[in-house]
Amino acid sequence: MNRTVLAALVSALSTLSPELLSSQGPATTPPKSSTQETTTASPSKLDLGALLRDRAVTLVRASKLFAPGVGGSESTYVDGKGHWLVYKDGVVLGIVKEPNEPVEIPQNELKARLLDYTKDHPGCVATPGFVDADSRWFRNPGDLADRSADATAPAKDGLETWQEGADELLQKAGITTLFVPANAESQASGSGAVVTLTTRTPTVLADGAGQWRLSSPKTRGTSLTRANVVKGLQGALEAARKYDEAKEKHKKDVAEFEKKRKEFLDYYKKNPLKKGEKVEESKPQRAPRSRGGRLPRTKEELEKMLERVPPAMRDRIRANIEAQMKARDEAEKKEGGDAKEEKKDDKDAKKAPAKPNRPKEPDVDPAKESMLRVLAGKETLRVEVHRAEEIRALVDLLEEEGIDRVTILGGTEAYKVAKELRTIDALVVLRPEDLPETGFDTMPEHLAASAKALSDEGIAVAFGSAGTTSGRGLPFHAARAVAFGMRERDALQALTRGGIDAAGVGDEPVDTGIVVWSGDPLATTSNPVLLVRGRRVRELGKGGDAASEDK
Repeated sequence: MNRTVLAALVSALSTLSPELLSSQGPATTPPKSSTQETTTASPSKLDLGALLRDRAVTLVRASKLFAPGVGGSESTYVDGKGHWLVYKDGVVLGIVKEPNEPVEIPQNELKARLLDYTKDHPGCVATPGFVDADSRWFRNPGDLADRSADATAPAKDGLETWQEGADELLQKAGITTLFVPANAESQASGSGAVVTLTTRTPTVLADGAGQWRLSSPKTRGTSLTRANVVKGLQGALEAARKYDEAKEKHKKDVAEFEKKRKEFLDYYKKNPLKKGEKVEESKPQRAPRSRGGRLPRTKEELEKMLERVPPAMRDRIRANIEAQMKARDEAEKKEGGDAKEEKKDDKDAKKAPAKPNRPKEPDVDPAKESMLRVLAGKETLRVEVHRAEEIRALVDLLEEEGIDRVTILGGTEAYKVAKELRTIDALVVLRPEDLPETGFDTMPEHLAASAKALSDEGIAVAFGSAGTTSGRGLPFHAARAVAFGMRERDALQALTRGGIDAAGVGDEPVDTGIVVWSGDPLATTSNPVLLVRGRRVRELGKGGDAASEDK
């Protein structure tokens, strides 16, 4: 590349306006309010000289370029002439346009990689790698269906990365990243795994969200009973709050313990124990009890207690309890008298404090810890639910709980409640479903039609295969959605960023790589030809994996 082109590129990056930047940034879910910050890089923070001198930066040019939107921003899909896709440390920073006025940069200072594929691959398109938002790869089918499995075990502990054949998803469909759940049929399961296919051996990039299965397409019920499917989730949220209250109480108890411990130590520093003396231990205070329970304090309480006793036994039991009450009252009276006598004999003596016992810390519960992160808005809640009544009940519960990071899995009738879903900014993972002949209100080519209907309402969408080799069909499903009227860039958003957001990886960046296609990614005649990841370029369809030379 000559100095003039380099100079133009330098000027483009230095004078970039917000309208020309579409950042992929670290993985986050869409914002839930206008005040929430996004991770979009500010053009004013880009140091152009440092960017082009940075060995980690790769600039890609193709006939067309796509960069997903992040944090609710629009995706960008433009003609590649005069534009570059900026990729650094596994993150697509955006698409930039070259300016009219060039600014020079010395050739020997250029460290960034500039990859222009418009000559070798005319008509090619560059996009981030596609994502299967609900894959079944690398798990034993029996483990995925084990309803008795540990609900806290993460998916990565059970991955079988030696399974063969997954590379075909990359070679044929441009899928570089999979979300694999910990369990597919349990009511609750541990964190899923985000797996990349871009390495020689499939590798976990990040832990994803845990999963709740409120219903399946085969769940029976009526319009009156389907709202009850949220009760299990509601109970889990309530249990998490009580767990948190127990932890807070423990903190207060520890503070009180430290105070009593200081008093205890200070006392014995001033009043050392004499030979043969022992420190008094703290003992739990227990009220006197009868064999049948706590002793009553008054005759009225006694008579009320005796109402539950058969009449033939009342007199005998009454006499027994009255004797115990009398013994208790006399013991308390004597104890009070002894205390008064002791105080009278030694008014100035300070009683030695008992040795305090450290309060027991509640056991850590990973499932409840996860739910607390969901309640705090720090973790995505991923829920499988299908029918409209069930989804409405879920929305009502989430609004009541203030939960707004939600991925709905399945969502067969989600299109019917799109307006309600918009109130919680839910993301819906659509997948091919084996539906019963009756019981669902579906549309012709239901998956594609649902994607279009939800997208029209502003609901974020992702695509999942719920299988292994069926993942190859995800670009086809997106293409059919476009045929039904979905915008092409929205379909590409669903195949890329939508899948990452659906995984619920928090703030961890997920490197899906850059795939260069021979033509339109959603056309059946196109195929992936190149994979760019880090400083490596791999030719697809040939099984090669060669490191590109620095230029």
